[in-house]
Amino acid sequence: SPLTWVSWQAIEDEDNMISENLNWGMIHADMAGPSEDYWMTKQYYTMANYSKFIRPGFRIIGNNSDKALTAWDETTNTLVIVMINDGSSSVSYTYDLSDFTSLGSVANVYRTSSSQSLAQLSNVSVNSSGFTASAAGNSITTYVIVSADYTGSRLKVNDHDEGTGLNKVNYSGSWSFGAQTAAYSGDNHWTGTANNDFQIYFYGTKVEWY
Repeated sequence: SPLTWVSWQAIEDEDNMISENLNWGMIHADMAGPSEDYWMTKQYYTMANYSKFIRPGFRIIGNNSDKALTAWDETTNTLVIVMINDGSSSVSYTYDLSDFTSLGSVANVYRTSSSQSLAQLSNVSVNSSGFTASAAGNSITTYVIVSADYTGSRLKVNDHDEGTGLNKVNYSGSWSFGAQTAAYSGDNHWTGTANNDFQIYFYGTKVEWY
């Protein structure tokens, strides 16, 4: 869950950026003169595609695209998808949201590109399985869906389900295994060696461990 969005260098001197042929900072300002003028750069609006909509309390959830960031707020049932298209041509994407229990009927759309600065576009229709939308070339687009309810299902994983994949337990170090009365599935792993550990990989927003 994001607690805050941090920018190391939010404001830069405009004259310095011009002389150095650089573009650091989300806001450029006249730091040398008395005008106190400032200008928002495309980086400012690009950051806003994330930070304006993915707020504290949202949970980052998995997806199968390295171009997308997905976040959901279980308190407000708001789903946010931020999609980057770093190619020069428009690309159509289909977003499979069928795991959600219910969805709002539209997604609000906001885009930053060479000609747009967090511009709100026409809504995109959403059905029970998701939606399809086009991302303009060299753009970043945010989709906001309200009434995105996710009840989910509870998956049980035994500590003997060993492996390195999804819903598997990966042990590091020396562990013992054997039967134990009243333990889940009647068996248990244990170790008496310091710094031994285990990892489990899963998709979801919560985990209960017994």
